[in-house]
Amino acid sequence: MKRMKIFLLTCMLLTLAAWTALGEGGTLPKERYACKVVNCDEWVSLRVSPDTSSERAMEVPLGAVVEYCEDLGRFTYCHYENRVGYILTEYLSKDTDAAQRASGGADAPTSTSGAIRLVPLTAKGTEVIDGVLNYSAADMLTDEALLNWMSSGMAQPNMDLNAYQPQQYYDFELTGAEPSADVTAGFPYVPALTAEDRPMGLVGLIGGDGVEWIAVKCAAGANGEASVVFPAALVGRLQDAAVETVLMVYKG
Repeated sequence: MKRMKIFLLTCMLLTLAAWTALGEGGTLPKERYACKVVNCDEWVSLRVSPDTSSERAMEVPLGAVVEYCEDLGRFTYCHYENRVGYILTEYLSKDTDAAQRASGGADAPTSTSGAIRLVPLTAKGTEVIDGVLNYSAADMLTDEALLNWMSSGMAQPNMDLNAYQPQQYYDFELTGAEPSADVTAGFPYVPALTAEDRPMGLVGLIGGDGVEWIAVKCAAGANGEASVVFPAALVGRLQDAAVETVLMVYKG
């Protein structure tokens, strides 16, 4: 039934105007950097929490580059191959060759209002993300959310949401943004997005009652980042300290 609804509503979108790329925001202070895995025989453990007894999310090979690192002392929080977790700091060395990370280049997070930063996933956030990584964009939206998305002008002609699969995700915090205006944010994306990718963004609001998924405008930014518009009606909710916020970027 949902596939049929998507097909019928997509047909209605054939008269929409061409999609307009989103603008780029101002660069925020650079808080993240890249590291190489060192001082091990073959691999190190990427763990789900900063504890040597916690579950191993995956093995990261010697010489691999992990990104968006944050030194937490004994452990370092980082991203690797679309997974996030913690690696013992003694096995990491700052990667001076990854200039765009170490010097805060085009891939630094951006925002047109307030401050935005990447943060480690909580246990609940990890559970939510792991539970939806095999879902298409169509599977993620309720009928009401799907209708709102199709009628909002965010949809592009001939988009088959059943073919849109999750590519990258981010746990983030937005603070100090004016809640009466839209906020455009740029999220680092590797490899760089292009206009032909026609990405789609879904924001997850994770609270005590579960998670609510909301579609947001998403396009390739000037530097290949995922450029996302948070509508004014959503900005206040994104800044609720009781809610964990995640962004998932999909491509078809």
